[in-house]
Amino acid sequence: MVDDSIDPKKVISKLDSLPGWSLSYIFIGILGVGYFFTFYDIFNINVSFVQTAIEIIPNTLSITGPKFSYIEELLGYATLIQLIGYAIGTLILSPLSDKYGRRDMLLITMSLAAIGSLITVFTQNFIEFSAARFITGLGIGADIAIVYTYVSEVSPIGKRAAYGSIIFLFAALGSITAVWLGLYLTTPAAPIPLGLPFAIGGPGKFGGVIGWRLMYVVGAVLGLIGVLLRFELPESPRWLVSKGRIKEADNIVNNMMERIKKRTGKDIKILDNINVNVVPNASPYREILGNRMYLKRLVMLLFIWFIGYMAVYILAAGFTGILGSIGYTYAGGGFVVAVGSFGFIAAAIIPTYLVSTYIGGSGSP
Repeated sequence: MVDDSIDPKKVISKLDSLPGWSLSYIFIGILGVGYFFTFYDIFNINVSFVQTAIEIIPNTLSITGPKFSYIEELLGYATLIQLIGYAIGTLILSPLSDKYGRRDMLLITMSLAAIGSLITVFTQNFIEFSAARFITGLGIGADIAIVYTYVSEVSPIGKRAAYGSIIFLFAALGSITAVWLGLYLTTPAAPIPLGLPFAIGGPGKFGGVIGWRLMYVVGAVLGLIGVLLRFELPESPRWLVSKGRIKEADNIVNNMMERIKKRTGKDIKILDNINVNVVPNASPYREILGNRMYLKRLVMLLFIWFIGYMAVYILAAGFTGILGSIGYTYAGGGFVVAVGSFGFIAAAIIPTYLVSTYIGGSGSP
């Protein structure tokens, strides 16, 4: 039932009038922890998979070192299976947030990814490992889509891109952590730049053959932390309005306005009313595919994301193997990837600065 005691246009007008992030800054950290885990898990497989293969896949111990062809092939299958889960999660699970809410689905997707990471810890063969990666991919694919949706919906129009860029900074930190921790836990000690002198993944060391399992233990713990923290998130006011729960949305927006007033000491000028769809379309895919303007944008974004993800996953999953195929040890290849991963920090900070300073993150509602 639609609550008609409050004008939904006024609720959205107040939300879009806010000059900046109006929830607690803790909520950026809460979303950031989830994104940290997501990209930690994506990059986890890069250095650690060689040790995974040695332990759970027969006949790989004798072909380590420069002969990476078999391990590369298996790594490709494992990554592909996770990406299939990623695509299914994005296309099927993330639209469920239109029905059940952004916050609740954020809890479910992070739980799914954490469970997949935990299952990976106990896998004993390649089939089990791949199945666990598929489950994790389901959660990760949906989570990435819903996080950006949530951030855009709780942000005023002019700040959406800027806050989305800030969240990506946590993703970059997760990527770096995964690669360097993998280098520490799963490779033998070696002088720089052939590895880490203090690595503990060699024979007889603590990491031994279980370092890769410890990597997924860390991932599962991060995922659990992300789930527990997300219970504190409020629901998206825009989603509440779309479901006719206007009073709930208005209460959340009023609290956001009060927080901004206390922070700045200034009154907020409310924008003119804007158009608001109280009941969303039942089939978002039909709307996108049937609208020429949306379809053009979809094709353009598919091309951009295809090129972007091709580059990301070459580095995220396969670059250590590529370097191994041309003569690097996997510790040496892992070190190259680990150093290169710092570029993700620059990739997060620079767009955040440019968008915030020169563009303002403006976008249409």
